[in-house]
Amino acid sequence: MVISFLRSLAFDDTINIASKLSQLVKGPLLMGLVLLNLTISEQANWYVMISLASLGMMADFGVSTLLMQSLAKTNVDKHPILISYSVKNIIYSLLVVNILLLMIGAFVFKSELKTLYYTWVAFCLSNILIVFITVFSSILQGKQRTNLAFGIRFLCVNLVTLFNCIFLFWGFGLDSLWLSNVLTFFTILALALAFGLKINFSKLYSRQLKLNLEVVKEISDQKKRYIVSWISGFVLFSSILPILKLTSSVELVATTGLCFAATRAIGAVSISWLETVSGKLGVHIGKNDFDYVFNSLYAVSKRVIYTFFVLFFSALLVVYIANNYSFFYGRIPSVEVFLYIGIAEFFYLMMNIFSKYTRVFCIELFAIHNVIFCILVGLGALLALTYLSYDHWLIVFLLTYMIIGFPLYLLTFLGWKKRQKNSHNV
Repeated sequence: MVISFLRSLAFDDTINIASKLSQLVKGPLLMGLVLLNLTISEQANWYVMISLASLGMMADFGVSTLLMQSLAKTNVDKHPILISYSVKNIIYSLLVVNILLLMIGAFVFKSELKTLYYTWVAFCLSNILIVFITVFSSILQGKQRTNLAFGIRFLCVNLVTLFNCIFLFWGFGLDSLWLSNVLTFFTILALALAFGLKINFSKLYSRQLKLNLEVVKEISDQKKRYIVSWISGFVLFSSILPILKLTSSVELVATTGLCFAATRAIGAVSISWLETVSGKLGVHIGKNDFDYVFNSLYAVSKRVIYTFFVLFFSALLVVYIANNYSFFYGRIPSVEVFLYIGIAEFFYLMMNIFSKYTRVFCIELFAIHNVIFCILVGLGALLALTYLSYDHWLIVFLLTYMIIGFPLYLLTFLGWKKRQKNSHNV
């Protein structure tokens, strides 16, 4: 039964994995153009901006994921209320988050405010357009139009990367970031309309719909925990490069930013197997087929881990070879740095697997864990980089994942899984 389920994912996986793999293929091209067309200072600011802007990209705080899963197991007549309620919350979140980002950017880029701030403002606003694409594809996936949803995501990921490459080559520098987002949004919108996809924006958010608390209860109950969890994830990942920019040399910011970009891309490709499953398994949860759900998740999780190891060790070999050329000095991480951050990324991948498991059931189990963990990671980075050294921070960073984050998530997950199996007689 699980084998047949995995086979049924074949086409969806092809689109989803092709999207992530194409990002990896174009990733080295984009990194190469960053190295060739930007100064070390600009390279550092490129990755700091991307790191900070990730909060804007996550401004739905998981609501689109909850919406996708709720749509998959809810009667069609209730879909308009679910969609309208979720979109309203996402719009409010975008407003608050982007105001916050503009203030944070003013502080982080204070030494280059006159030259960088307008670019930062444009980048933050352009990210809103990409969030709308993500929300729309989540709605499609929740309505079981999975192939179309992944097709739109495939276009979005690849067009942003492609336009970034083109604008960098043409010499637009850091402005490539926001120009690529804007052009990607309008390209996808034009293609959708050209191929006859009807987009009724009034159905996405209607003030006339009467809110039914019973219909939106699951999203409403989990929303606060998702917000806490996703903000924690932002602090966890996005605070490090700004702290580096404020405390360390520009070379360390540039090389660490490149390293984070590479390892996170590997993690994103790996976890995409579980992202494919999430929407589809909502139907089986609605049918109370929990044995099927758990077996399918276990089988797909093994793919995630195998994929990570293959990609990580391939990338490690590339880093080793590149470090033998003087051209890359001060621009790419050393093998040791890549290894430390890569191993930490693996432990985060395992933690992410546990989170994906529970989110399939629309449960945010690790909200408090994320808060504790992100405080430790952020505080460790601030103290180590301010009072010790970059090498000490690497050790603290890895150990925080290895001996605190992973065991904490693992024990919590195993306890939850045991309770779920007992309650459903699996």
